[in-house]
Amino acid sequence: MKKNILGLLLLSCWALWFTSCSDDENGGSVDVPAGNMRVSAVFPESLTDDSLGLEMSGHQLRFIIELWTKGDAGQLAYRTEQLVTPMEGQRRAEVEIPVSAGTYDCLMWTDYVDAGASAQTGEGGSNRYTDKYYDTSDLHNVRVKDMNALVDNNACDAFFYTCEVNKSGDACLLDVEMMRPFTRVSLMEKNLREFSLLQGLSATFTSYPQFNVATGTVGEETAQVNVNYPDFDPSVSSNGTLFSTYIFANAESRKWGNVELTFTTEFHGTQTVTVPDIVPLVRGNHVKVSGNMMAESPEPDTEFEINFDINVEDWLTDVVDVDVTGVAAKVGDYFFADGTWSGALTEANKDNCVGIIFALGTGIGDDINNYGPEAAGKKIVGYVVALDNTKTNYEDMPLQMNIHAVSGRPMWYRYNDNGTESASDDTFDSTVTPFEAPEAIDARNFVGYTNTEGFLSSGLFTAHATDLSYPALQVFKKWRDTDAVTPTNTSGWYIPSMAQLLRAIGGCYGWAGDDTYPVVEVDEAFRTSFLHAVEMGIATNFTTGNHYMHTSTLGLRNPAENAVVLFNGTRNDSNDQNTTTRPQTPRRVMAVIRPMLTIIE
Repeated sequence: MKKNILGLLLLSCWALWFTSCSDDENGGSVDVPAGNMRVSAVFPESLTDDSLGLEMSGHQLRFIIELWTKGDAGQLAYRTEQLVTPMEGQRRAEVEIPVSAGTYDCLMWTDYVDAGASAQTGEGGSNRYTDKYYDTSDLHNVRVKDMNALVDNNACDAFFYTCEVNKSGDACLLDVEMMRPFTRVSLMEKNLREFSLLQGLSATFTSYPQFNVATGTVGEETAQVNVNYPDFDPSVSSNGTLFSTYIFANAESRKWGNVELTFTTEFHGTQTVTVPDIVPLVRGNHVKVSGNMMAESPEPDTEFEINFDINVEDWLTDVVDVDVTGVAAKVGDYFFADGTWSGALTEANKDNCVGIIFALGTGIGDDINNYGPEAAGKKIVGYVVALDNTKTNYEDMPLQMNIHAVSGRPMWYRYNDNGTESASDDTFDSTVTPFEAPEAIDARNFVGYTNTEGFLSSGLFTAHATDLSYPALQVFKKWRDTDAVTPTNTSGWYIPSMAQLLRAIGGCYGWAGDDTYPVVEVDEAFRTSFLHAVEMGIATNFTTGNHYMHTSTLGLRNPAENAVVLFNGTRNDSNDQNTTTRPQTPRRVMAVIRPMLTIIE
């Protein structure tokens, strides 16, 4: 949010005022006829003469005042409706009414009716103008006549005020500052290029049709609003606004609820997007909900240029930007550095791509509670595999003693030049408690994050953080701390469990299954996206020869050592790659690490 919402709520929360009107208090100098009360109403800054121009053509402001006797059984003592025009160059309008001495609850409501409307005689002989957008027959229960009329229509703007009036003299002047009973919410697409290709839009959301002027509160009744623009015209908005709507709101902020959007474009057909229950309804504020909600389309063959202007806010109050990831994640979506995803990989966005979604976050042995207190109340969206293996060429890390002599890749455990274990083995065993990862050999658990964090925080690892006793793990930590791009709303990069690595590799090449892990069928969406990224030059295949890939299954000093996946064959001239598991790998194995991360929101 751009500004402090709490401060704005303090400005927006109005208590019931006690206003005393008397000759003495007005010094007897107010030019108000004896027995009358003049209400001088100031409107929010956006209501000026200009706002009654083209946008409000065909409309006129109507001012309603009701006076109610005090007490639980209060009776309507006076009601009037008048057409008003703000004073030239000001935000003020005046209404004058005859009022007998007494103490009253004063209710005021201002909205737009048809221009040129003539007054009809209502109940009690008061003037009544035909309601346009709201049923105002009872200011204790103002009702929206047509919920869709509050969408993309600033003429549905309205204002209210409530106070207690004590009139003890012949004439008085009452100054009030009118308030809006709404939040105005605008949903906006950040990707203006994609927005320019939008052909159709529909939306479904919950709104509130009732407002009590006396208490300044919204009724509990809800209504479902369905918006449909089958022929959406992007040219009418320069800032990506999909639609705006007015929603009755209380002084205290509350959440809007889910908003279902359906986009129609030539390339993608229809896309369904859910804006989650994260949008605050803040009275008197224009809340902007913006995000990359539309999946990207390929660049068209023809060149085009779109010029956009900056749209000045019409409500001079706070603007709340709420970022949402709109399009539901799918296996095969590309994941980008800004934490968004898309089914399209193009020359324009490929440099920001950091990985590919290979699994979604449901029913695969992982729990949001594994990701620490920052993830509380959130959910796992999916899992991303990096485009490349962890780099190893750090000049400040002396790997000569710790890498495989042929491949040059870091081993999981340190060995001397002659292939024997380091002499410090006994010291390790006698002084440090081995870390035991919580994952069992049943590799269906997506617990790479938990395992990796356990490794990196274990006494066994931290006691030897500088001597490269665990070169593969230390190189990974060096990469994660210095080179890795870590998108927002993610766990950060980790070493995958055997289950995660097999799911990703199996998605590309298939996995026949064994005693520790079931069959994994090729996922054509992931396979297609992965091979496309390789062809685009931003991804490398999992392996380029016969060797191992490290996983975080089991532990550092566990007798079974670090479980790995062994590759046989390459993808040089074919899209086939055979895979087996080696859960009892000797410690001197060299291997590569393909990092992964979890999307959390």
